Amino acid sequence: MSATDTLQRPSTQAIVRAFGHPGPAKPFTEAETALLDTAQRRDISVRHTVRGHDEAHTLATWSWGRQGPRVLLVHGWESRASHWHAWVHPLLRAGFQVTAVDNLAHGQSTGDTANVRLWGQGLLAVAQAFGRIHAVIGHSAGSAASLYAFAHGLQVDASVHIAGPASLKRVATGFALAHGLPREEIAAFRTALELQLGFPMAEMDLPALQGGLRHPALILHDPQDKEVPFTESLALHEAWSLSQLLSVDGVGHRRILRAPEVIALVIGSLSTPAALAA
Repeated sequence: MSATDTLQRPSTQAIVRAFGHPGPAKPFTEAETALLDTAQRRDISVRHTVRGHDEAHTLATWSWGRQGPRVLLVHGWESRASHWHAWVHPLLRAGFQVTAVDNLAHGQSTGDTANVRLWGQGLLAVAQAFGRIHAVIGHSAGSAASLYAFAHGLQVDASVHIAGPASLKRVATGFALAHGLPREEIAAFRTALELQLGFPMAEMDLPALQGGLRHPALILHDPQDKEVPFTESLALHEAWSLSQLLSVDGVGHRRILRAPEVIALVIGSLSTPAALAA
């Protein structure tokens, strides 16, 4: 490596600082605005320890429908509740009531930094505020956050996990490598990141989360996903005896949320949770 390459490469500490900071939000589309205009907003107060500091935050939640089992929608990183706009009305027509959450530091919730453990704690607060949750549908980091919530007391009849990671350690390593950190510095990066996070990353790996994997689950993933490898869903499926894994070709990591066949498949499975374990 030349001296120039060394100067241009971001430092370990710079990458540590960048981890957990979402990028600038994109403008709302007409479909998103129209969806939120029909929702009932409810703000949930939470307290988090963020980077070693106790902070008070507000999570924005959006609900539709007043009858039927409640389905909680949990978006992924650099996303927001309104990105579920293709799902809400089909779920309502199927007889569910729907709640979507803007996770910490996303959408209209407060904060500028977050991680999936904090998101999972936020989901526990949302569930306490709303009461019984029939099912959770989580996309990407939202799936990982729900795994934390399940392991720490959130009980549901079924859940759906769309293109989600199964290991915070692997996510962090991929983030560092993508930002130019050499492999020989990964160990130091992980140590520094855990100091910043305030908890061991192993708390967000499957061995620590196994206790929450007690209900039927449907796992969907595109094998060609370029953001979260398909192997993450394979690992989750192998650890979850009551899960079913389905590959969905040609939809990528984000377009999978707009695929009509995915939406129909998920809603059908939630109507008969026992079928997921077959």
